[in-house]
Order: sequence, then C-alpha cells, then structure tokens
Amino acid sequence: MPAPKRQPQQPKISNEAVLKSTGKSWNQWFADLDAAGAANWPHKQIAKHVNESYGATLWWAQSIAVAFENARGLRDKHEMPDGYQIQREKRMSAPLEKTWPP
Repeated sequence: MPAPKRQPQQPKISNEAVLKSTGKSWNQWFADLDAAGAANWPHKQIAKHVNESYGATLWWAQSIAVAFENARGLRDKHEMPDGYQIQREKRMSAPLEKTWPP
C-alpha cells in the first residue's frame, strides 16, 4: 500500500445511507477494496471496479472510491484527478437592491 498522503478520514456519507443504497456497509466496501488491492490503483480504476464488479451506480462508484481513498489517507485535501480544487468566498452585508438590481 502506498504511504498515506494525509490523516485517514471517515466517510461523509452515513453508514446507514451507503448500506441502504448499495447493500454494503463502509467496512464491507473497504474490506472488499483492500482485498482487491485498490489502494494501489488510481481513482478511475477504483470507481470502475466498484461499478463493474458490484453493479454500483456511477454516482455510488465515485462516492465509494473517494471515501475509500479518504479512509486510507490516499487523497490529499482538495485533491482532484487533475490537480487541486479550492474555492474562496467573501460575504459582505449590503442591501438587496445594490447586490441584485431589478
């Protein structure tokens, strides 16, 4: 298994939701992916494996792949397949008429 890039993170989607939608808990998904050697695969390969081998929808395949990478510390914060993505916002108090003219 490659060295972790960061501290492992728990999935943001509840265990109940993944179990209800996919028929497997996070622990079951992670055990299956560990057994398949997915910690050494790129993200696309993990998602493809989950979709094709287990019949997970594309959305769930992506979500499971990201959760697995996060749980194993394989994904940096804000890391995307083609680099990093961050955003910034600034909130200011202003009357609606000035910010959203008719």
